[in-house]
Amino acid sequence: MFNITSDTQKGWSFNGDKDSLIAGIAIKRDFYQNYKYTFQKSDRTSLGLYTSYTHQFAPKFSATLGLRGEAINDFDTDQNVFLPQLQTLYKFNENLTWYTNIGKSFYYACNEQPILYDR
Repeated sequence: MFNITSDTQKGWSFNGDKDSLIAGIAIKRDFYQNYKYTFQKSDRTSLGLYTSYTHQFAPKFSATLGLRGEAINDFDTDQNVFLPQLQTLYKFNENLTWYTNIGKSFYYACNEQPILYDR
């Protein structure tokens, strides 16, 4: 198995650096060598568009809202998923922080992982 991945993003800061916005695109292609079933499609392509917005409410506290859309063309099942995420960060000092992350995740929906070879 091998893959090719490309991720490009652009960031902006505004409001005196209290706000920041990041937008990007990610493309990934996984290739599997399927020795058991040579007739079966055995690769996966995913395209993701994402953005995140961070606001600094106080010098020690910030929150980030992230959104990601992912289109996955899989060897077994194709998916289109929407993944929201909310993060908070509180810095007690330079060495101690408190971080929370609430979000939706996804899995590659397939009945079984690709069989690379049969012994």
